[in-house]
Amino acid sequence: MEPFRIPSPHRTPPGPPHPPPRRPPSISVGTQTEETPPAERGGAQEPPPPGSPPCPPPPAPSTSSPEPTTPESPPPTATPSPAPPGARKELRPKEPIMSPGSRRANYNLEGVSVKMFLRGRPITMYVPSGHVGFRPELPPERLQLDWVYGYRGRDSRSNLHVLGSGELIYFIACVVVLLHVPLRRQRHYLRHSDCVRCLAVHPDRLRVATGQAAGVDKDGKPLQPVVHIWDSATLLTLQQIGLGSFERGVGSLAFSCAVSPSLHLSVCPSSILLSLCPSVFLSPCPPIPGRSICLSVGPSILLSLSTSILWYLCPLVPPSLRASVPWTHHPSVLLSFCPSILLFLSLCSFHPSVLLSPVLLSLCLSVPGSPTLPSFGPSIPPHPSVPRSLCPSVPPSLHPSVPPSLHPSVPPSFGPSIPWSLCPSVLWFLRPFVPQSLHPSVPPSLSPSTPRSLCPPVPLSAPQDQGSYLCVVDDSNEHMMSVWDCARGTKLAEVKSTNESVLSVEFNPQDSSSIITSGKSHVYFWTWSGATLTKKQGIFGKYKKPKFIQCFVFDAAGDVLTGDSEGNILTWTRAGDGRGVGKGGKETYQIGQQTRAHEGSVFALCRRRDGTVLSGGGKDRRVLSWSPALSLLQEAEIPERFGAVRTIAEGPGEELLVGTTRNALLRGTLSGGFTAIVQGHTDEVWGLATHPTRCLFLTCGHDRQLCLWDGQEHALAWSLALEDTGLCADFHPGGQVVVVGLLTGRWVVLDTETQQPLAGGSDGNEQLSVVRFSPDGAFLAIGSHDNVIYIYSVTEEGRRYNRFGRCTGHSSFITHLDWSKDGHFIMSNSGDYEILYWDVAGGCKLLRNRFESRDREWASYTCVLGFHVFGVWPDGSDGTDINSLCRSHHERLVAVADDFCKVHLFQYPCARPKAPSHVYGGHGSHVTNVRFTHDDGHLVSLGGKDTGVFQWRVLGGPSPEPR
Repeated sequence: MEPFRIPSPHRTPPGPPHPPPRRPPSISVGTQTEETPPAERGGAQEPPPPGSPPCPPPPAPSTSSPEPTTPESPPPTATPSPAPPGARKELRPKEPIMSPGSRRANYNLEGVSVKMFLRGRPITMYVPSGHVGFRPELPPERLQLDWVYGYRGRDSRSNLHVLGSGELIYFIACVVVLLHVPLRRQRHYLRHSDCVRCLAVHPDRLRVATGQAAGVDKDGKPLQPVVHIWDSATLLTLQQIGLGSFERGVGSLAFSCAVSPSLHLSVCPSSILLSLCPSVFLSPCPPIPGRSICLSVGPSILLSLSTSILWYLCPLVPPSLRASVPWTHHPSVLLSFCPSILLFLSLCSFHPSVLLSPVLLSLCLSVPGSPTLPSFGPSIPPHPSVPRSLCPSVPPSLHPSVPPSLHPSVPPSFGPSIPWSLCPSVLWFLRPFVPQSLHPSVPPSLSPSTPRSLCPPVPLSAPQDQGSYLCVVDDSNEHMMSVWDCARGTKLAEVKSTNESVLSVEFNPQDSSSIITSGKSHVYFWTWSGATLTKKQGIFGKYKKPKFIQCFVFDAAGDVLTGDSEGNILTWTRAGDGRGVGKGGKETYQIGQQTRAHEGSVFALCRRRDGTVLSGGGKDRRVLSWSPALSLLQEAEIPERFGAVRTIAEGPGEELLVGTTRNALLRGTLSGGFTAIVQGHTDEVWGLATHPTRCLFLTCGHDRQLCLWDGQEHALAWSLALEDTGLCADFHPGGQVVVVGLLTGRWVVLDTETQQPLAGGSDGNEQLSVVRFSPDGAFLAIGSHDNVIYIYSVTEEGRRYNRFGRCTGHSSFITHLDWSKDGHFIMSNSGDYEILYWDVAGGCKLLRNRFESRDREWASYTCVLGFHVFGVWPDGSDGTDINSLCRSHHERLVAVADDFCKVHLFQYPCARPKAPSHVYGGHGSHVTNVRFTHDDGHLVSLGGKDTGVFQWRVLGGPSPEPR
């Protein structure tokens, strides 16, 4: 998308011409932070408030002066000028400078003013008349995270999965988002203290592991990286792993995924595979957290199945019978539990030719004290077509027609109490919707649509663990790799992996003693035994060694497919299994096949349920579908505005989910194309404005994107490319026009319906930090980093702008400003902590007697310095700890965005030191801006470098009054 150009502004300023601009003095006249005596600088002294006694001669301090001298104030000659002309806010270490005596504020003897200190400098604020003081209390309202706009795809991998509930799971900032797309509903896991860096889903598709980066708190203390294992159904943390063991952060992690041999058996030719559809539900068997099968079982416990039960019959069954088996059966299949938790199937509702009679299956264990096994009686009428049973304990009258030769693998001693693991004839796959507490060893990774030919038997000799272990690679220089017991949270093995970056780690799905890592210039095949981890490097041989191996996946045959920065898919096989090529000893992995896939890097590989493989490209933005033999089947291209393919996940049916490098999530199919379901910014975000009458808000930032969001629909209404970085924005009171300030000093006015530019201009060559319309829309104030506030008169409903005047007098860059309710005055803050007032209607004059403005009412309150909000500042602040502030429209709340990733909610007015607040985390960077929506029902916050846009719901408090 080509960025638009700003049209020439209308410049017909009324009144006499302005004098040529000049640099303001190093300390502005009227500033409350001046330290030089008025007699020395030759300026006019601010008059005392009316009714005050005359000031005594120095050195005796006056106790009734508007700006009294206190013992806490530094000597006038010892404090330099707060900021030279053109000084800019600089990055600084978080070392708070306490005021002398550790006192932050004090009232003078007559209650005329209050003085607070920032970086040891006094800031005087006048107390409004009639002020009787406020008790510092928590507001009755609270915030609840309602929606998170954005996704972290620009620098993370394997960060998109589909849970058993059908929800998408991904992360941004410190929040893990669970998105239900059809219902447009989000849930959020908020237990991380710093940015989430990686994500893994347990084989049961219920539990989740997420790893975070290291960080620091507001006191400068380090926050150690840690892995959280939590329940996606309840959002409760089950285990914290590795606290104090990881350095810098957790880069990659993976659950083991091999399953116990008691379920995965060597499937004999007469195996019968039963797969249950997603709509299986248990009644009345609720899950019991932390316990396996521990229920009062008996004939009264019923399991209802839906209509889509798929029966796969063994090759030994006659084709004539196998062909006539229906794919859909009657829903009223009755399953009953016996003392040994044995299931029997009622044949009364099945198709007559189904080759399965009442087979007794032992699930896991024997529960003593339960009722006896119900006998097969008249309630199950025999059918002449019912084949001979696999279980000799079923009465012969029910199975007269099938000779035993069809089932040679059934042991003669097979009976009702034989363990399931000893019965090689039946393999039962359950979907993840069955509670894990009832079926802890059921593999959830196989769905009803998975062809059973692609599910090879698991060798009984392989170490099976059912997802009991977690492999973690941290971001230290040595990229320490460790294996952990998920249930106990104990470390089982640890080793230095490599000095190069590690991008992916996975357990072998058939053998949990085998682990693979890949990254910069390497792919390692690890063997885990006890407390030791040993590695063998993949040998590239005659093939070119790529700079990065970005991703890998296991195919149906157990081989490893890797995607690299050269655009190739490499197939790795063991040298000792007869398929390896080249030299190398036994257990050495070598390349058996190279397939050219993409132009540029292969960023993602995904194996589908039907055995095909998907690959996602970086430079070419293509998604390709490959056969198991890596023959190209189908392809699709991602639109350029979404960026390259970062990760691929498989949704229901043919649906695919794609995460991109421009922080978008797409949904679609290879044949039908893709549409965005999640979009976000890709770089630091600063500008925020809320619509005056609708639940809409606008954001802009360093990615040069201007985005309008619909807070009601939780969707992006539109976005367009700016010609430069957008730093601030504001809606005209009419709502049809918005103004955006840019990094270059230019500003542009847009129509919110057509997104077309209406006007614009340029004021200086410094960045613009704030733009604000007056309440009646008659004026526009633009605060610049050149220390000047530019005023424009506005006509034609915000479509025509004429220069009205300039407010000069600040000694540092403008940070915040607000209009009075009558639209005649402005209050402004600057980078050196000044609070100045301006008479705009009177010719943009500086009001030198600030005492006279103490009772003025303000249409908005976003200035971070002022009497009504000085209580929001933390003790010992250095003046940059608060980035943004916003008063609610009903004037009961103040929301604050701080430099420590937190959003605060204070009571308004907040005119007491150390005022309490509700504190909310979730952002992983300095929070740059906050704004209430038009009805105060929501609060919007921006996360700066984490690119997150959070929408909070305001809960509690009195009912809003009609405006």
